[in-house]
Amino acid sequence: MLARASRLATYTDYGVPVIYAGNQDIRERIENIFCYRDVDVRSTPNVMPEINDFHIEVVNETIRNLFQTVIVRAKGFD
Repeated sequence: MLARASRLATYTDYGVPVIYAGNQDIRERIENIFCYRDVDVRSTPNVMPEINDFHIEVVNETIRNLFQTVIVRAKGFD
């Protein structure tokens, strides 16, 4: 449902990019679902590999990279 909806965002030419930071055992399956729908999906290590153990640094870096490569380029900036 999320993969379908991300392609329906009519205000962009590329849809809504997705960052997956969940269970690594199903990461490939999640990536395949989004890739099948031609959605830009970025995967990171699990943001919470254990209860109350947060690893948000990698997600923050992915968000920064996504902003630079998708958002800034879409606006026509170098």
